[in-house]
Amino acid sequence: MSIGEFLYKKRKEKKFSQKEIAELCGVSASYINALEEDSTDTHAEGVLYRLAKILDLEPDALIIARGHIPRWAEKYIIKNWTAIRRFIEVDAAASKNQ
Repeated sequence: MSIGEFLYKKRKEKKFSQKEIAELCGVSASYINALEEDSTDTHAEGVLYRLAKILDLEPDALIIARGHIPRWAEKYIIKNWTAIRRFIEVDAAASKNQ
């Protein structure tokens, strides 16, 4: 399911029109339409967090739905990459030996 399909489904479940949700989120209805039709590559993380809040979703749900990881997670991974890599290598070796 694309982010547009996901957003459309959740908006309909909450019974918001595109105009209503756009006003609540502080963007134009045409931007919401473009998101739902997957016709924009512009997915401002702040807008997606506001949409998630309005739609009662987990804060990162729309970020993940677009196929990305949230910035906070990316920063965490970069900061802790050495430990994460060791963990992955140990886990892979353990799985291989089973």
